[in-house]
Amino acid sequence: MDVVPISFSTEHKFMLGNCKMLLERDVGYIEINPKFDKLIT
Repeated sequence: MDVVPISFSTEHKFMLGNCKMLLERDVGYIEINPKFDKLIT
């Protein structure tokens, strides 16, 4: 895995749009482990 630092201050709209798209899909791109129940609200 490669980590590429990106400035949130200049790319925030694009990054939030991608995050929203990944979280709203029903295919399961991102999953929260059930043991972290405080993350699920």
